[in-house]
Amino acid sequence: MDGSRFLDLPLFWPCHLGSSLWGEEAQAIAFGPDWDDAQELYKTLSSPDAWPTFTVHLHSGYALHVVYRNLEGDHGVDYLLSHPDWTEAVTLATDDGHFMGPGLSWRELESVATQAAGALDPNARLLLLFPMLGDADVPETAATRLAAAVAALTLVEDPAQLARLLLLNQGQ
Repeated sequence: MDGSRFLDLPLFWPCHLGSSLWGEEAQAIAFGPDWDDAQELYKTLSSPDAWPTFTVHLHSGYALHVVYRNLEGDHGVDYLLSHPDWTEAVTLATDDGHFMGPGLSWRELESVATQAAGALDPNARLLLLFPMLGDADVPETAATRLAAAVAALTLVEDPAQLARLLLLNQGQ
C-alpha cells in the first residue's frame, strides 16, 4: 500500500529509525512520552494486512523503494532499486533481525536526499533511507544535517542528541 499517509506523522520517523535506536537513552529521546502511541503506530506499520511502501525517485530514472515486509513471523524493511526497463527490482538492503546490504555512504545518502525528483521532501528522503547507512567515515557535518531533518519532521525535544546517537549506532 502507498505509505505516504504516514510521512506527516511525527511518530512515524522514530518508528522507522527504530533499528538504529539502541538503548534506553536513544529510545527515550526519540519517543519521549509518546511510547504507547508509537507502539500502536508500529502495529499498524507491521500489520500483515498492509505493507506500507515509499518510493524515492532519482533523476536518473531509477527509484528506491522502502517496503515494510510484513509476512507472519518475518517482519522487516526492504530497500529496493528499480528502473522502468527492468522486469524486477534489486534488493539493496534489508533491515530486520539480520541486516543485509551494501548500505549507503553518507555522501550517497545526502546526494539522494537532495535530489529534486519526485514529491518527497529532502528531509523525508534522508530519514527514509537512513537505515541503509553504513559508513565508518561519516563527516562531522552529518550530525547537523541529520538533526535538521529530525527537527523538521518529528517532535523530538533534542534532535541534535538523537542525531548523534543515530550516527553512532547506524545500520545493524
